[in-house]
Amino acid sequence: MKPKTLVLMLIAVSCGLVASFMTSRYLSAGQQAPKEDNKVRVLVAKKKISGYTRLTDAEIFEERLFDQNVVPKDAVSDFEAVKGRVLKVGLGEGKMLAESDLVDPTQSSPTWKLNPGELAMSVKVNADTAGAGFLMPGDRVDVQATIVRTTSPNEKPFSKFILQNIEVLAVGQDVQQPDGTIYKEPNRVLLRVTHKQAEELALYQDTGNLRLLPRRHDDPTHVDTSGTRLGANNLTSDERTGAADNLATSVLPTAPTIPAAVNEIPGEPAAPAEKKTLTIIIGDKVTTHDWKTGDGKSNEKAEEKKSDEKKP
Repeated sequence: MKPKTLVLMLIAVSCGLVASFMTSRYLSAGQQAPKEDNKVRVLVAKKKISGYTRLTDAEIFEERLFDQNVVPKDAVSDFEAVKGRVLKVGLGEGKMLAESDLVDPTQSSPTWKLNPGELAMSVKVNADTAGAGFLMPGDRVDVQATIVRTTSPNEKPFSKFILQNIEVLAVGQDVQQPDGTIYKEPNRVLLRVTHKQAEELALYQDTGNLRLLPRRHDDPTHVDTSGTRLGANNLTSDERTGAADNLATSVLPTAPTIPAAVNEIPGEPAAPAEKKTLTIIIGDKVTTHDWKTGDGKSNEKAEEKKSDEKKP
């Protein structure tokens, strides 16, 4: 073999060895890198969680790394993405949380939103009695009851706010118009109530009419009201007293000026002072004002006496 040929063979073998070594290194590095990439973070229950639990506390879960080939495709890695959702099955300690373990928010019943001790009660309404049809789930309303069917002919219809700041869980049903548009027809409204509130709603709904009045979401104000009866004086006792005082001040006449009596006969006594009385009746409140005239005195300040007697 010629020396030149031998040299070329040695060079070729050397290049092959170098290429083989580099290929081996490359493949080795390529097999190690995916080991880190195949790890995924998944939420795992720290303790046993019962079914129908609403997920509100992130502390009941922890993040762990798992090989991708053992993790469900719908595994949950971010708690904020499922916060407020409800478990439809129990979750054991150390078990991964998946979407299939949760109630579908688009298909779930409004009852999934209820807390322990709460009820969902349906109220029959129409556009006039349900905020002109603009009520939406999540809105808050005050419930006004109007009773027109009384038990006695002497009783008159009355109206009263029976519940305040009540949450709307659901509204009506989907109704499709001829042009294809869909809107919510407010024929029924589902309210979040307690057992006591449900009793009140049922009583007033069966004996009268209910109206749902929308209110601000951020308004916690509770207004005490005694209700209004048709044709009755609906002021409170304090309001009636104030009204009587104001009316007395505005209509109480000034004592007229009476000229001094002229004695025709010397030594004859002057005419006695005349006492006058003004009685004001407002509702069941009777107010009496007395003053005296005569003796040549005018603009005499009236002496006020308030009577506790009831209006006949």
